[in-house]
Amino acid sequence: MRQIFGFQFPSFPILGLCVVSCLLFGAGCQSGGQKTGEKDKMDSHREKISLSQKGKKTKGKNQNLQKFFQELKGLIDREETQKLRNFLADHPFLIQKKEMVGIIKRAILKGSLPLLKILLDFPFNTSSVDENGYTLLYIAVGEGNERIVDFLLKKKFSPNGKSKNGETPLHLAVSQLMPRITEKLLAGGANPNIPNGEGLYPLHIAIQKKDKVLVQLLIKYGAKVDVLDSRGFPPLLFALWNKDIALFELLLRGGASLTLSLKNGKTVYDMIQDEGNSLFLKMAKRFLAGHKKLSKINPNEGGNRKEEGDSSSKNKKEQVDTSQYQVKRIPLKSRRFRGCFTTNFHLAAINGKLKEVKGFLAAGADPYLYDFQPSGIRALPIHYAAMLGHIEVVRIFLKAGVPILVRSMNGSTLLHFAIAGRKTPVFKKVKMVKFLLKKGIPVDIRGGSDKVSPLYISVQANCLEIAKILLKHGANPNFQNNLGQGPLHLAVFLGRMPYIQLLLKNGAKVNLKTKIEHFTPLHYAVRTRRHSSARILLYLLKHGADPNSQTKTGKTPLHIAMEKGKWHLAKILLNHGANPNLAIKTSGNTALHLLASYPTPSLEVAKLALSKGGNPLLKNKQGETAIDVGIKNSNASLVQLFRDYKSP
Repeated sequence: MRQIFGFQFPSFPILGLCVVSCLLFGAGCQSGGQKTGEKDKMDSHREKISLSQKGKKTKGKNQNLQKFFQELKGLIDREETQKLRNFLADHPFLIQKKEMVGIIKRAILKGSLPLLKILLDFPFNTSSVDENGYTLLYIAVGEGNERIVDFLLKKKFSPNGKSKNGETPLHLAVSQLMPRITEKLLAGGANPNIPNGEGLYPLHIAIQKKDKVLVQLLIKYGAKVDVLDSRGFPPLLFALWNKDIALFELLLRGGASLTLSLKNGKTVYDMIQDEGNSLFLKMAKRFLAGHKKLSKINPNEGGNRKEEGDSSSKNKKEQVDTSQYQVKRIPLKSRRFRGCFTTNFHLAAINGKLKEVKGFLAAGADPYLYDFQPSGIRALPIHYAAMLGHIEVVRIFLKAGVPILVRSMNGSTLLHFAIAGRKTPVFKKVKMVKFLLKKGIPVDIRGGSDKVSPLYISVQANCLEIAKILLKHGANPNFQNNLGQGPLHLAVFLGRMPYIQLLLKNGAKVNLKTKIEHFTPLHYAVRTRRHSSARILLYLLKHGADPNSQTKTGKTPLHIAMEKGKWHLAKILLNHGANPNLAIKTSGNTALHLLASYPTPSLEVAKLALSKGGNPLLKNKQGETAIDVGIKNSNASLVQLFRDYKSP
């Protein structure tokens, strides 16, 4: 046995050397491995620290970005244009962030063009979509805001950009019956020959909606009249299935083919024969035979039928001389109205000249001829006749085939025009409204760029008698326009107590909220500058209005009263249960914060708020109490009052 380093080994030299080598080198390897392991651990630790620091920096950046965008949202909600401009100038990098789409969308939904102009003064990706996959132009069209749509088109936002649902802004404008916006989109480069996600083209949709104006616009701007939908059917068959002879004729005049071969192996004419509608089949046959005058209503023929059996001399005497009834455009002379015009046909309807209107129609004047007035409404002669109470003139147009639901270019109906006429005597308005309702026009038909109801127009036009008639015919007092405003919101804002009483008596919801801002009539009562606001406020509160109803940003009527320094309204609200401790979501300010920030606060209101449970020690999102805000605004007496406050 040999002893090496204190270990006993057998006396085999080779084996001993091997074992010694293993021990020596093994120890060395183990020692080196320990050092390497320690080094790896150190490197791993450093890497973790580095990643942790990077994570903290990223988290810090994200938190800063969130703060920036939160601030931007607040500026948008408060419509602080100058502060918004300065903020973006100080932080231009925000424009390129994806969150900016939501900010611009917010301005669009708010309907504020000044805010939008500031936001888009900076370079921005015009093809961006929101979190739901909608383009910004699509959203603007959905809101029905013509000015914003016009502005976005000028800023090169594509009218052909498809949203996630496969629709372009043009599809939406047509489906929502918005002729003026449709025309703006088409003039701005919208392609009328793009299908939506369901394979329908704008022309198919316009025919489904039975809107002649939209069909005319689309054809004018190059819509293909024989385009096939995903099932292989052209617009002409849509007009047939909708039983709309006027649109059927319009498409034929626009070049629609009756011999077009379809996917099912038939022609369009075969399909018309299969449908078995004699009126449409007769028109198709006449067109195939080469007759260009397809209209089922021919004023000359109608006149001749009435004269059958009379002497020829009588016919000559009563026959209309059509040569003097040629439609002429009459430009408006004032420089202010440059580019605006009317026609002698429109003037005949405006002045209620029945004989002249008949003469124009007999001479072949188009009853669907639009003028271009300073207001930009663009209406037909029948619309003006309805507005001015000329029932017999309206009756003539209806007999000539003009549908009762015909709209102006901004989407207003005959009923809207009949109510809106400013200079028309009330008794004439009443007769016209009753006449139109008897003819079957829906009492709640939406119209105008804001899609308002006739009842809403009656409040706007201050026609109480008509409002009563509409309500008797079943008008919905809670019908909301595009912005979610109902007739009661408008009546409160205009300070019209008789309408408020009438609407509430007929089922108007006193706490109905608008769609975008979530304002109730009570919010409008505080916002209005009318002298009757206190009386209206009390009336609404007595009829169940919630004094603590909050807007989208968390504002209550009390917040608005404090912001505007309307102390008499603040007292009413506090005495009817308004909570002075509710905070605005964006700023965290309570009613006491707003009171303390006002240049000349009311100590009487402050004492009342404190007696109703108001707490001046509550902090807003900047960590300030109402006392801090009072000190900042040098309201010493108010600060002292708050300091003397003792929490319950």
